[in-house]
Amino acid sequence: MKAILRLWQKVKKQIKKVRGLSRKLRRGLLQRKRYLAYLEKYPVNRRLVLLESQHGRALDGNVYAVLKELCVNEAYRGLTLYVAAEKGNVGKFRTLLKENGLFRAKVLCRGTCAYFRILATAGYLVNDNTFIYCFIKREEQIYLNTWHGTPLKTLGRQSRSEYFSIGNAQKTFLDADYVLYPNEFTMERMIADYMVDNIGNFTPLLGGYPRNAVFFDTAAGEKIREKYGLSGKTAYAYLPTWRGTIGNVSSEEQDRRLLGYFEELDALLSEHQIVYVKMHTVSASHISLERFSHIRAFPAEETYAFLNAMDGLITDYSSVFFDFAVTGKKIILFPYDLEEYEEERGFYFPLSDLPFPQVRTTEGLFREICSEKQYDDTAFLQRFCAYDSRDAAEKLCRHVFQGQSAVKEENVPDNGRENVLLYCGDFALNGVTMSIKNLLANVDVTKKNYIILIKTEDIRRHPFRLLELPEGVRWLGFSNCMSLKFSDTVRFKLWTGKYGIGSYEKLRPVLEKLGKNDYMRLAGRAKIDTAVHFNGYSNHITLVIGAFPCRRVIYAHSDMDAELNTRIKMKREILCNAYRTYDAVAVVTEDIVPATEKVGGFMTVYGHEPRVSVVKNVIDYEKILRMGEEELSFDEETESTVSKERLQEILKSSAVKLINIGRFSPEKGHMRLMRQFAKCLPEYPDAYLILLGSRGVLYEETLAEARRLGVGEHIIIIRYLSNPYALLKRCDYLVFSSFYEGFGLVLAEADILGVPCVSTDIVGARRFMERYGGRLVANSDEGVEEAVRLCMKRELKECLNVDYAEYNKEAVDSFLRVTEV
Repeated sequence: MKAILRLWQKVKKQIKKVRGLSRKLRRGLLQRKRYLAYLEKYPVNRRLVLLESQHGRALDGNVYAVLKELCVNEAYRGLTLYVAAEKGNVGKFRTLLKENGLFRAKVLCRGTCAYFRILATAGYLVNDNTFIYCFIKREEQIYLNTWHGTPLKTLGRQSRSEYFSIGNAQKTFLDADYVLYPNEFTMERMIADYMVDNIGNFTPLLGGYPRNAVFFDTAAGEKIREKYGLSGKTAYAYLPTWRGTIGNVSSEEQDRRLLGYFEELDALLSEHQIVYVKMHTVSASHISLERFSHIRAFPAEETYAFLNAMDGLITDYSSVFFDFAVTGKKIILFPYDLEEYEEERGFYFPLSDLPFPQVRTTEGLFREICSEKQYDDTAFLQRFCAYDSRDAAEKLCRHVFQGQSAVKEENVPDNGRENVLLYCGDFALNGVTMSIKNLLANVDVTKKNYIILIKTEDIRRHPFRLLELPEGVRWLGFSNCMSLKFSDTVRFKLWTGKYGIGSYEKLRPVLEKLGKNDYMRLAGRAKIDTAVHFNGYSNHITLVIGAFPCRRVIYAHSDMDAELNTRIKMKREILCNAYRTYDAVAVVTEDIVPATEKVGGFMTVYGHEPRVSVVKNVIDYEKILRMGEEELSFDEETESTVSKERLQEILKSSAVKLINIGRFSPEKGHMRLMRQFAKCLPEYPDAYLILLGSRGVLYEETLAEARRLGVGEHIIIIRYLSNPYALLKRCDYLVFSSFYEGFGLVLAEADILGVPCVSTDIVGARRFMERYGGRLVANSDEGVEEAVRLCMKRELKECLNVDYAEYNKEAVDSFLRVTEV
């Protein structure tokens, strides 16, 4: 029966994989892979222009204004213009272009093969948001990003809810040749808060927003008023911003509240008053306004052209008021959910700093609609609207498309320090994460610019870890994607998969292509002086960082020869090549130098001295001591085979408490430790063994083995504690039972907290324990039994003789040497 259940679980797993692949194919995986083929096959055509607004959800704003200039100005007659539209907007965009006489522009359905071919080959790219995450900007392409407004809401690292998912926006600015800013405030905030200062190679442009030029055309506004019969009426536009976060757009609650307000306002408005409503393009709102007499939906006009015909604007936190202010017309703020919205999103400055009237009720809103403008916005206009002009689009196009000096150019701030990029994995609670946190806490982050490279999909599980980085340390996000055409992706997956189908030699060109493509996708135009693969694992990332045209360093935190033979899925050939071709290999202890040399095949293959440097892990002993004094607490994610209360009783008792800390994986030796503990327990019944880990493939098996041994709560298994030191300090002994390790950081952590430790005699731990007077036992079942008996008999007395301040100084100095350009 158990065999049948196991078989069924495997079948379900395969079905889930097939369904996942099917979803990916439906969402355009094949088309995205064709994009890579187009990059290889077709050259850039400088006569093609691709314009995209809000991911194809809209055709208005800055992109529409630029498109209009390119269509009507004879200077650009030789350009072929394409506009991107999401599937449901293709017909609507074509109608809009036709009605406005913009016959030269062709509409492309975003995500199709035709779209990706133009994205790959267009000589000019214009966007007011971000392109798809698989976009690779080619050197011959000129990319103008106009963005979409002056920010009131905090952005980038200042955002309270999206600071960890800003990678594609960062990529947008790093990819661009020009980024347009409507004022100094926007330029300073966006460059700093998206953390592209010092590494950005783009040219900031300070100029008026093209979309605002229409506000200087009074006659155009009057024509629209006549078209919609607004003569003699008071017409206001209501443009609320969207609620939610990137990837989690919320509209139902907003729709419900707004419908209630609309009911009340519609009853108050007279026959000569109209409010036109336009929801944000990101919003998934489907509000119907047909039942209202005085509240209507925006017509099928370009947004700002229709705004120009309004008598005033109502909004909440949308950046549209920064633009509309140039009209001199009245602006009313209706922030009905101010406290909750500010708590979720945050503002760069309080709404009270703005000159516009604010109301929170429909009665207050109605009074303001009925009254004249009574505020002075002179200072506001000087700060935020000084560059707006009637010819903003014309000047921007001359600057970008004709190479004339028509818009004010600025420089990306650069402090002149070296830029060091570090990839550290997924920031799970493990030894690598602790190592990088300790290193950054001890290195002088004012001497160089340190940037953490993070995969957005990974950091979503624990984004708060980014906020724990030292002040001044930045991060650069990226989305998980392999930049290979479909056939090459299949070959790569087959070779790196379970059965290893294919050969390294035949696949080498594909691997080199993958590394180069994804380097260009992640950071192709960023200024990086040293790229550090601090994690040391992952086929993909190893190839990518290996393609960086700067100094490259790869870490080995463990006996990688043993890891490749037993645990990890990484291909030996990829790691071998990395050890040979990176500028330096950093090992965390002298013990694993031979294993690292073996993986790299340095002596036997190349016959030259290996570029292996010992770079010890920094140990933040002061933090460990401080956290060890804190109260023991369980986290929301903590799983334990005993309650916290029972655990505290055991820790306060006179019983012997043994502990092992490490992920639940084969190399940690948890199974043999539990078996030897259970074997000795009858002789020493007043003893407990605690296994604490954060994750690992053997977690369920570890639980099952503990149950099989039948010793009850004498073996306690705990999964995840954000503060493991409070538990470690309250134990009597640490038993380090691993089969192999890189260093074994927990040995030092136990010693710092005054907990005697014993270790198996293995590569990684051996040198540290021998140097500082630690106790070693054989790397065998008998050796682990000896270690358990030493603890149970309370015969293990040694504490290590380590000067951790000097140890850390040596570790930091060696890190600085190995990363020096």
